[in-house]
Amino acid sequence: MNFTLTEEQSLLGDAIDRFNADRSRRRGVDASEGRGRPEATGESMRALWAGLAELGLAGLLVPETYGGSQAGVGGSMADVMVMMQAAGRALMVEPLVATAVIGATLLEADTDLTRRAQYLDRLVGGDLLVALAHAEPDASASMFRVTTRAQAQGDVYVLDGRKSVVLDGGDADLLLVSARVSGSADEAHGVSLFVIDASAPGVVRRDYATLDGHRACELMLDAVRLPASAMLGAPGEARALIEHALDRGSAALCAEAVGVMETLLAHTTEYLRTRQQFGQVIGRFQVLQHKAVDLLVHLEQSRSMAYLACLRADAPDRDEAARAVSAARVSMARSARAFAQTAIQLHGGIGMTDELPASHHARRLSLIEFWLGTREQHLDRYMALAARDEATSSA
Repeated sequence: MNFTLTEEQSLLGDAIDRFNADRSRRRGVDASEGRGRPEATGESMRALWAGLAELGLAGLLVPETYGGSQAGVGGSMADVMVMMQAAGRALMVEPLVATAVIGATLLEADTDLTRRAQYLDRLVGGDLLVALAHAEPDASASMFRVTTRAQAQGDVYVLDGRKSVVLDGGDADLLLVSARVSGSADEAHGVSLFVIDASAPGVVRRDYATLDGHRACELMLDAVRLPASAMLGAPGEARALIEHALDRGSAALCAEAVGVMETLLAHTTEYLRTRQQFGQVIGRFQVLQHKAVDLLVHLEQSRSMAYLACLRADAPDRDEAARAVSAARVSMARSARAFAQTAIQLHGGIGMTDELPASHHARRLSLIEFWLGTREQHLDRYMALAARDEATSSA
């Protein structure tokens, strides 16, 4: 696939690279904090997020009507691809996917125009962090299984349930929670999306650091009472919106993985050129050269699949978009795992230590496979869509 960046997109990528270089920080290294905050300056994540918002990243997908697309680009998924590749190169841990991609997508669909304008304005300004709470502990069979319940009691809804692995949920000011208002756990119809203030009574969060330096949380909802106006969109019709937001997020993760691979490949080839064994640099050994070529093949294949996912994520045909994104996620998961394992193998035992950047890049590649749907879930989804398409064609 031939993909040429526009001048504005190239400038966007360069601006993010400079932002990261100026701080000269290794993100996601401090296991106790989980965020890899820069020790020299003591900058908080909120301050760093404000800096990224000034670059226009927080509102990259927000329409210009609400102050978005401030980076001088079009605000498309192609621009998100550029942003996330740069994020991957620097192992950024700020909530780009959770807030700037998924959160912005969901809030833009809010039918309450006053609330939508208010939230999007705060999001663009870096004042609002958003997290989608959708995955559940028993959702291994499907990405869209929802057992959390929202019971109507007069003019309010009462939410009870549990959400697991909420990406950047511990820092979020606003939680977008999927809950079932009708039907059984696996039905497409009957799921609604609720806008919940993170400090609302009955909302309990258990925040934790993940192995790749990011953060997630477990979310418990205990009789959380919400007005009917807290529902985002029509009752029971949130499945398509959530699916679209997750597809955008998955495409963004594919692009991030490409950036991670680029940096890890650079570290690995540099190590092969400098590490000596038996009186010569190990990069001269043919078997290691073959493995380095394998890394390059995985990188270029992943780059093509990331382009495919980002360019198709907003396709008018939602089945086409879903197939492209899930195909990219399956391919990316396979390549990312092989890439991480081979890169660490080429470094030897030292590649597993915190002192070498390779270990942190390998961890991020390993964890990307499990964010926003596992490889198995995306494979099942792709096969179901392909079978449905074949049945339609045969009819």
